[in-house]
Amino acid sequence: MLESKVKALSLHYGAQAHVPVDPFLIASKAHITVYHTDCEFSDRFGIIRTKNEKQTLFYLASNWDQAHQRFFLAHLLGHYFLHLNQEQHADRYCRIRYNSDPSAGYPEEQEADEFARFLLIPSHALSDCLNQRLSVEEIATHLMVPSAQVKARLNELKRAQNPSADPSIRGQVS
Repeated sequence: MLESKVKALSLHYGAQAHVPVDPFLIASKAHITVYHTDCEFSDRFGIIRTKNEKQTLFYLASNWDQAHQRFFLAHLLGHYFLHLNQEQHADRYCRIRYNSDPSAGYPEEQEADEFARFLLIPSHALSDCLNQRLSVEEIATHLMVPSAQVKARLNELKRAQNPSADPSIRGQVS
């Protein structure tokens, strides 16, 4: 269900046509202003500030490589489209330690990560890469995402294809 929502948003904002998907283009078309900034704390990668129903600002930590910045922006977009009521004034601070950690107990953070993976690693692009027998690192380079997120996406696909499989088993592409 989340994947179909992300696909619809990608199509709406014209992002699905290009690989790698450009989260900055989606933010721009959604009238979100993205600032690159040095966040005050080293564990923070982004801040969403919703000033009013017409003005949303994202502050993206500039001390990360391009692949991580793109993923973090897609994560912030996940919060924006899935969790924030745009009519309320709200600030959301996204910290590294909550990111992708199922044991941390932050389901909205996990959902924003899944949103980001579905957005930046769409099924059709991943299938193309796998058909070319690219390694995880080569896929990550091609799609401009962190390799850990490619591994997580492959594990999500594996679980979707075989829900009874043990989730602790990690599949690897060689």
